[in-house]
Amino acid sequence: MDIKHHKYFRYSLGKSNFGEIKPTEIAFEKLKTQKINSKGKFIPEAYHNAVPGLTIADNLYDIYEFWAKQQNVLYFNKSEFNKVENFKQEVKNHYGDNISLSLGAINGIANAFYNKQEYAKSIEAWNILLDYYPNFSQAYLNIIKAKKKLNIDIQKTIIDFKTSLKKSKLYSQEQKTEMLRSLE
Repeated sequence: MDIKHHKYFRYSLGKSNFGEIKPTEIAFEKLKTQKINSKGKFIPEAYHNAVPGLTIADNLYDIYEFWAKQQNVLYFNKSEFNKVENFKQEVKNHYGDNISLSLGAINGIANAFYNKQEYAKSIEAWNILLDYYPNFSQAYLNIIKAKKKLNIDIQKTIIDFKTSLKKSKLYSQEQKTEMLRSLE
């Protein structure tokens, strides 16, 4: 069996599935390879309808642990941020599809660069954030602040900000008005 990327299977069984746990474990054991990651949990105290709520957080963490570790390399080692393309490829190779960096991680990296007065790097990071999250209009305001520090023209960024803000559903009308006022 030629599997190009990792596959994750998580199953959870409760009181009402008692007789199904062994056959399920045996079936998944037969499928196990280096790229097939299967794991089950039996919670004999819980009925079937309660089991998903008891297991989903652990299962999601198991599945996205590789992604989180790769992202943390960039987040905790800001000097590695230029390796975003490597991150994208490693994640795609692992999962078989693109999974973006989290908004919080990229924004945190950009803010760290800004706070260290590395304005060009902060602009680069916020532009990467906007590639993933084009309606996170706050990034444009941050780019404008950084460009001002570098004496770079901000007119196109203002236009891009207004376009993004108009499309964005992340902000209330009151927040949008306040963000527009911050340009004055």
